[in-house]
Amino acid sequence: MLTLVIQYKRIGGAMSFLSLSQRGDQLSQWRGYCPNGGYSVSFDDSQLSNMMKAQGLYIGKCVYKEKDQRELIYNRIVGHTPEQYKERFTIPLREPEGGTPQEIEDQKAQIDAENRNYQSRLDRHIYEHKMEVFKNAMKYAPLFKHETFEEEQEWRIVAISKNRPKFRQGKSFIVPYLEMPLTENDKFVQLCEIIVSPTPHIELAKKACERLETGANVTESKIPFRNW
Repeated sequence: MLTLVIQYKRIGGAMSFLSLSQRGDQLSQWRGYCPNGGYSVSFDDSQLSNMMKAQGLYIGKCVYKEKDQRELIYNRIVGHTPEQYKERFTIPLREPEGGTPQEIEDQKAQIDAENRNYQSRLDRHIYEHKMEVFKNAMKYAPLFKHETFEEEQEWRIVAISKNRPKFRQGKSFIVPYLEMPLTENDKFVQLCEIIVSPTPHIELAKKACERLETGANVTESKIPFRNW
């Protein structure tokens, strides 16, 4: 069974994501991710959607520019601008209306009592809002990426799971990851296109890939890049 390997990140919980790209044949990605050669694989949209639905996953496009990231924070994560947050969660300032010294003291005592009652309700609302912000942050945090990677046009499939991850050897540290089935009951995985990376023996690499009989259209990279 072909499985979907999702890189594991811990952000207040077990969060994982699979990185995809709109750019199937891009020089910087061949250099960065396949320095020794590789393949760019395009999945069938409907099969990928069914897998996400079955596994409780969701997909989102990465956000690169700081302006867009701030808008995402205000509109989707926090739900307020800093000014709106302060207005909503701050006790309004009230002063005694005046009168005799005793009347002013009575007014102050009444204002203090009302403020304590208001603060109690406000604290509850603040706590509920913080929990909502945390929930939203778990959902959208994986979509934030440094603007220097914008050319990759990355999309991420995100999973939040309580399952214990597996581990594999990375270049400089141990990498935790989750495995999820791409199809149910070992059904055939539908691939749309496979692009062979720049390589000294690109024709042989293409023929070997065609022997897999995936049903996908196998093409060669159009980039005249040499790293050998």
